Formats: sequence, structure tokens, C-alpha cells
Amino acid sequence: MTHLCMLGGSCIPCPPGHPTSNATNKLLEKLRRPYDTVGTACTSLGVCSAWCSAGRSTVRSRADSWVARCAHDVLMERLEPLRRALADATRGCLEVSLTASVFPSQRGRRSEQLPRRPPGGIEDDRCSVALVDVAWNASRNRLNGWRLVRLPARLPFDPPRTAHLVKTAAPLLLPGVARIFVGDAKCKDIGGSWPASHALNCTGGSGGAAADLVAVQHPQFETLSLADEFRGSVERMRLRQSAPTVLDEIAAQKRAYQESRLDLARTRTLPDSFCLGWRSSSARARDFACRWSTAILPPHSMREQLSFDASLPPGMTLHWVAWKALQLSNTAHVREANEFGCRAPAHTTLAEWLASRSTPSTTGSGRRRHRVGSKS
Repeated sequence: MTHLCMLGGSCIPCPPGHPTSNATNKLLEKLRRPYDTVGTACTSLGVCSAWCSAGRSTVRSRADSWVARCAHDVLMERLEPLRRALADATRGCLEVSLTASVFPSQRGRRSEQLPRRPPGGIEDDRCSVALVDVAWNASRNRLNGWRLVRLPARLPFDPPRTAHLVKTAAPLLLPGVARIFVGDAKCKDIGGSWPASHALNCTGGSGGAAADLVAVQHPQFETLSLADEFRGSVERMRLRQSAPTVLDEIAAQKRAYQESRLDLARTRTLPDSFCLGWRSSSARARDFACRWSTAILPPHSMREQLSFDASLPPGMTLHWVAWKALQLSNTAHVREANEFGCRAPAHTTLAEWLASRSTPSTTGSGRRRHRVGSKS
């Protein structure tokens, strides 16, 4: 029987519908030819990765869990240098703020500076980490309250994709942390400060349901569909004069979704994924992180908004925060409303919740509760 190799040297049977050895060679003819397997011998992880990438758009039902497992092990092997760097930097942290600046071509001042960490966020400065590439110039860029951790010179993927994976794979990179607030260098409120650790802190409240993930709604959340986002992505990439492979990856992703009959016309599904709040202790959050991170690997697009909704697993508890609320999250009444929306018990008004916390209300009781939604 043909097997594929997992981490640690163990083998699992190939999934239902997996082609024979010769067919595998045809499927992967543009890649290195896998060596033959005899008995329980394993093929290389590279073959496993390539098969997952090539076969995931056609494999259905019984094979899905196999593909997820295969993809997870290959993904984690590539991300291991990032995981090790973060493990050393965040040892002892229960809650982490995480950002990244991965632009090795910008050796002087970065076009986008790190967000300013405001007072009143994560108290332990050790637990607020900025991952930067080796070209990051300390004399030309501001730390803005972050603890700097340099990535290895050899990145797991190309720089942009590596930076995106810091956001999508955060629970896999920091499995021992209860909560992770992660964003790129654009994760800023209207004043230029880091908003994530308070605006997205719906991942563990004393009264309300703990969300597996807190995401920020796209500014056009109510009206923009995934089909619109695909068209917009192509237009933006052409304006940036991106490489042809970037456009090819977007097209491949769209074809895969069309073949799987995903409804591209739905609205109210698109995030602005510049800021995320993960409850990383949640098994569903880790499952989603694996699915979503795998979906932004070649041959598909690294633009994570395109694969967000399609990657959500059944039962995932997702809490949305309005884009404007994040931008104004350092305003007292907006912060109160955000906290109320994700932490107050059901059927509680804002005034009742504020009174129970012995906090003077500055907003009154007429504000509607932001509901936690489930993806099923």
C-alpha cells in the first residue's frame, strides 16, 4: 500500500481516491519525482505537500480529514523556525500581542511603521512581540513599545506570504498561549495606536460566550461579496504591477471555489484581516488556523480575505467587530460598547452591565448588543 510521510517518521494510508504511484508521478510531473514506496516506507514530505495542494480541490468527504492532517504537518514543518522564535520570546505569557514587519527589500525606514502600543493593553511588555526580518534597521525605525524578535534570514515562504501566515497561523505558532491579538503594521486606530488587545478582547469574558475568533468587518461588510473582492483583488494587483503568478494564484482560488459551488455572491462574510483576536486554546480556532493558512499557500492566493469564509469549520464561534468601532476603540464610550458586546451575559442592557461593574455609564442604555455569531 502506498503511504505518505508525516512528521516524526510515522506513516498513514493515502486517502480514498489517491492515485497509484504512476498516476502520482503524472499528477506531480512538474515537481521532483517521488521515490517508490514498498510496504510501510514513506514518500517525502514534499510529495505530501504537493499532493495536498494539487488534490484538495477535487477530493471530497472521506478524504477531507486526511488532507487537513497532511496539510497541517507540512505547514508546521515550514513554520517551525517562526514557532521556535516565538516560543523563546513569549515563554510564560498567557496573552500575547503580535505584529510583524517583513519587508527585507526596505533596508532603511519602513514605509509602514509599527503601531504604537497604548497604555492599558497587555501589561507585560515581554508579551508584546514584533517579528521583523533581518533587514529591519533599528536606527531608522521606531520600536513603539514592542519587543523585537528577528526572523531567520531564510523565511518559510516569500516575505509577504510569511507575514500573512503570522496572522492566519497564530494559534499554531503559539499553542500554549490562551489569547493572541495579532495584526500587521496597519492594525492601528484612528490615532495610530495598536487597538487589538482591548477592541478584540472577546476571546474570554466572565459573562458572555467566549468567541473562538474576533474579526473586524470589512468597511463594506454589508454590501461587498466575495465575487466583488476577487474582482477588486485583480484590479489592485494589476495597479501594483504584481508578478503574473500573483494573478494566476487569485484565478486558481476562484476556480476552486466555483468548482466546489461556493456562493460567491453572499455578503456579510468579508473581514478586514489587518487585526484578529484568537482564543488559541480553542480546538476550533486551531482547526480554522490550519484550514485558513493552508488555503493561502501556493497554488492559491495569499490574500487571506479571499479564503476566510470558505475556511471556517462547522461550529466555529465568530464575533464581528465593526471596522469603525475598531478605528475609534480608544474612545471611552466605544470601548465600553465593544466590551459590552462580547462580555455581557445575554438579555443584559449596557446600563445594567456597567452598573454591575461599578463603572459610571457615559453612554446610556440605548446601545444594542453586538451578538456573537456561529458558523455552521
